Amino acid sequence: MGSNRKFVGKGCALPCHIKDHKQRGQWVELLFMARAAQYGLGVAKPLGDWEYYDAAVQHRGRFLSVQVKSVMYREHRSYQVNVIAGRNHRLYPTNRLDYFAIYLIPHDLWYIIPYSAIGRAHECITLAPDMKGHKYERYKEAWHLLFRTRTRKRRRIIVNSLQAPHQQAGVRLGR
Repeated sequence: MGSNRKFVGKGCALPCHIKDHKQRGQWVELLFMARAAQYGLGVAKPLGDWEYYDAAVQHRGRFLSVQVKSVMYREHRSYQVNVIAGRNHRLYPTNRLDYFAIYLIPHDLWYIIPYSAIGRAHECITLAPDMKGHKYERYKEAWHLLFRTRTRKRRRIIVNSLQAPHQQAGVRLGR
C-alpha cells in the first residue's frame, strides 16, 4: 500500500541520508548547537539520555532547556512532528522543558517553539512552512526567543505587585 509521505529533498541545503533515527537525532542536535552558538548563545549538552531536554542554551547567565526534534517526510502539504518523550511515548512534564527546536530537514528550516505553546495538550503537531498564517508560523526561525530569560515574566509580576495600589488601578496622582 502506498504512503502519502514524501521526501522533499531537491534543492535542500543539507541533504540527509541518515536512515537510523537515533543517528539522525544526534546529527540534528549537533546542527542545533552549532546554530545556537552561531547566534552567540552558550550551549551545553547534558550527559546521558535521561534528561527531558537535549541541550541547554545560556544567555546572560540564564539557562533554557531545549528538546530538539526533526522531521524528514511530509504528508500532503505539512509535516507531522511527535512532541512526546522518546521511549516512554509520554508527554513532557511541566517545568522540565522550556522550548522545542524542530528542524524540517528538507527545508533547512528551524521552528523554535515555547513549551507553553504546545504544552501537555498535544502528542503531535502539524507544521506547514509553505502555508501563510498556519498556527506555528510565528515560530519559524524564531531564535530571538532563546535570548529571553525566565525571570522576565517573574520580574514583571513582582514589579507589578510592588506598585502602590493606585498605580495598579491606573490612577494618576497630580503633583
